[in-house]
Amino acid sequence: MAILPNALIADIASIVGGYYSHTEIDIMFTRLGAPGDPPTGNRVIKVQTWLGRANENPDADPVPLLGGVLEELMDRELTSENPHVERQAS
Repeated sequence: MAILPNALIADIASIVGGYYSHTEIDIMFTRLGAPGDPPTGNRVIKVQTWLGRANENPDADPVPLLGGVLEELMDRELTSENPHVERQAS
């Protein structure tokens, strides 16, 4: 089983935490089979905790979990309200 590096977890948590609400994060990780109940904390901490749990749990595989998170992130419709969308110059 592969282990996700802490630096990758931190970067992914920062990005995902900026795109999703608390409820959306809880639903996404639960649907993707992340181990444990929804963690407390801000959105970034939630994502870090869930990916960290997957790293530590011998019954979980963090790579497919991360793949599912990235797939949902890439399929998400970007809007101008999203803080991570770069505006193109006209």
